[in-house]
Formats: sequence, structure tokens, C-alpha cells
Amino acid sequence: MCGRYALILPPEAIRQLFQFLNPVWAQGIPNWAARYNVAPTQSVPVLCAGGTLAIMRWGLVPHWAKDIASAPLINARGESLRDKPSFRDAFSARRCLVPANGFYEWREEAGQKIPMYIRLRSKEPLVFGGIWERWRRPDGSNLDSMAIITTPANAHIGQLHDRMPLILGAQDWKAWLDLPPGDAQGVVRPCPDDWLEYFTVSQRVNSVTNDGPDLIEPEDTASSGTPSPRRQTSKKKIKPDGGQGSLF
Repeated sequence: MCGRYALILPPEAIRQLFQFLNPVWAQGIPNWAARYNVAPTQSVPVLCAGGTLAIMRWGLVPHWAKDIASAPLINARGESLRDKPSFRDAFSARRCLVPANGFYEWREEAGQKIPMYIRLRSKEPLVFGGIWERWRRPDGSNLDSMAIITTPANAHIGQLHDRMPLILGAQDWKAWLDLPPGDAQGVVRPCPDDWLEYFTVSQRVNSVTNDGPDLIEPEDTASSGTPSPRRQTSKKKIKPDGGQGSLF
């Protein structure tokens, strides 16, 4: 699953990341600070079909919902996108790409949950597959919201959790945005084992009130600033070819 992630890319870097899709900010270039602990219900940037970059709430609200659910739909299981009423319409017509620098998962160790930070071995940005919806508030205004797709974990991440976010290589970005649902389903799969690395980070990430670059420093070498990612199976850099409050 994916319940917390980091996004330290400024707006122009996000536009450059998706450059070959000709991205344009929907309502002018936004301004935000780097965030190391993005949490559900916050506002995040996404890229929609047609190259539109937009700011949306993380936690999907189906267009037919009577109100905003107390438990936001932050993840959508990739295996049931065409079956679940909450996700079916969005998967059919409103898919998106969600940029990030890394995400967090918690591993059970001796009855404790140990936070781990997961990123591409190449240290480049990663991109989640997502879906989005437009919900009309009682006052007539619109709320755009999104959910991150999840898949069964690959063997590497399976040591932490049985689910992981859908991480798309650049070669699949356009397919995810534009293909018919039946074909888009074909890119819903775990990323290769050797794309990712992970390491233990501070328990401070458990609180959404904490933010800052120290949250993504390896806990055992935070003072030196020298990463020591766990279980690296190769030193070769892998590049996916063709990478409680408001966030903004």
C-alpha cells in the first residue's frame, strides 16, 4: 500500500519530469515547499490525460458520494479497478500520474512498526499510477481528488509488506493515461525487484506534524549523511527508461 510519501520536486521540475507529454499547469504555476511527509487529505500535484498538471486532494471521493468519507480512499487495488463501484468510473475515464521522490512502509519487528523509506536506486523521481474524480460540494464548488493504485508486492518489497504502489516506468506513462481500460490494465503490475532500495528512518515520520529532510535520512547513519540502503542486490543504477492540512 502507500499511506505516506515524500515530494521534494518544485513545480518546474515536475513539468520537466513529464516533458514529453507536453504538460501545462491547469491554473498557473503553483508554489510549494519541499514536503517529506505527505499524508492523506493533503493536496498534491498530479498529471492527467492531455498533459494537464493539477492539484488534487489525496483521498478519492467518488462522484456519486453524498459526502466526504471520514476514511478517505487513498489506495485502489489494481486487481479490482474494473469491478469496484468506487473506482470503476475513474479507472475508465480519469487516470493520472502522481510524482514522488520516495514513499514509506512500516515493517513489523519484535512487535514494533519500524518505518522504512523506499526510493529508486537511481535516486531519480518515481511516478505512481493513480485515478481521480470530481465531486460536487453542497455549495456547488468542485473537489478533485485522487487515489494511488496498488499491486501485490514484488519479492524485494514483499519483505516489508504484501502490497506496494503501482510504480510506472516512463515507457508506460502515456499508456496509463490514454489506453482503453482493458489495455491500461496491462501495465498494472509490480515494478521489477531491482528498481528499488529501502532503509530504516526515524520514528518521527509517524506523526504527520513532522516534516523535513531528516525524515528520509537513514537512521543508523543520519549524522554522517551517508546512506546505507538495506538489501541492495546490485550496485548498478536502474532507471525506468523511456524515473492534515494543505500541502500548498
